Amino acid sequence: MIELYDLSKKSYTDLRKSMTEAIPHYTRRWNDFNYSDPGITIIELLSFVADTLLYRTNRIPDESYLNFLRLVAGATRDEIGKRLDDLLDKENQIIYKVYNTDNGTGSDTSTDYVLYIDQAFIEFLNYLKKIEEGNKKTVLEMQRILISFWEQPFRAFTEKDFNTIAIGMTSGIKEIKSTTDPEYATLPLDAQIVRTWMDCIEDQIDLVIILGQQFIFTINEDNVLTTETVYVRDTTNDERFTDQYSEVIKAFNTYIAPRLIIGTILSVVPPTFTSVYMEVAVKNSPFAIVSELTPEIKQSIVDFLDPITGGADHTGWPYNQPLVPQDIKNLLRQINGVESVTDVFINETMKLNQRSTVGLNTYLGVLPIMENSGAYFVGLPKLEQLIITIES
Repeated sequence: MIELYDLSKKSYTDLRKSMTEAIPHYTRRWNDFNYSDPGITIIELLSFVADTLLYRTNRIPDESYLNFLRLVAGATRDEIGKRLDDLLDKENQIIYKVYNTDNGTGSDTSTDYVLYIDQAFIEFLNYLKKIEEGNKKTVLEMQRILISFWEQPFRAFTEKDFNTIAIGMTSGIKEIKSTTDPEYATLPLDAQIVRTWMDCIEDQIDLVIILGQQFIFTINEDNVLTTETVYVRDTTNDERFTDQYSEVIKAFNTYIAPRLIIGTILSVVPPTFTSVYMEVAVKNSPFAIVSELTPEIKQSIVDFLDPITGGADHTGWPYNQPLVPQDIKNLLRQINGVESVTDVFINETMKLNQRSTVGLNTYLGVLPIMENSGAYFVGLPKLEQLIITIES
């Protein structure tokens, strides 16, 4: 545990020295640091004021911080338990169904989690209750819990508020309504909201919620061409993800209702995915091992298109940003072992013998090429088929 920094160690001399040394970072025109310079006089005055404030702040007793936590909670020591009981009342809870992975059992199973509308306040009061019961907490810990609580908005005003509230609904430790599971647990990642995207049209807000689902890819064993490796997306969990999105939208509508401003028209929807069929051809460097290069290329593309960790800044593929061949070419050129990128095709053609693998049962013919205009792209990319050809 990091202990609270001793603020009184920062003296007037230290403060004056730090501020004077910082001047060149902001301007080169100020080069007179003598006592006669008016700017230095102002720095000395600010150093004196800061030194005095730090001296006083460092001597605030722990009980004052505790009293401030009680003030934020709006409850005295004896009232905290009652506030918790009210918040944990059944009227303030939402039953959130999590659909479990099939795991080849052939049976549909689910687990009910309890989400509380005021989860952030409940965690804050629980922390305060432990202090009142005699558990010692440092000032630094009290500051952290207070800042963490303030970062969780109750009212949804801005896009950031909606995003924070949505993520906060499914993150953290939740109660489980089951006799076979632990009393408390964390929701599985594929049932948590990890991103949102908002679009405001006139007086209506369309909020897209994105779960932490991960796509799985398998190699098509029917492919007999030795120069090609064909990856196809595993569609086993598609139905479960569809059900999970329906459940999270239902829960979120209940969760967000008391937080909305009167008159707000909100539509909560799952993300739209655009199917992507991709074929890449690269030339490997002389010392590259093809058996190792192929899965590395595949993983780089999958990670780049990931809704959660993809994109150029690794914060998830930007919603409604079209995917163009040049993006993939730039990505492949950065991989060790790739000497050059020969071709990248996106949604141009699809191997006819792969129809059944990706769940298609009709003749696809030739799909349109995805150009820079993004005319055929909406929402997020969902890679359905990836063909990798490595030319020595």
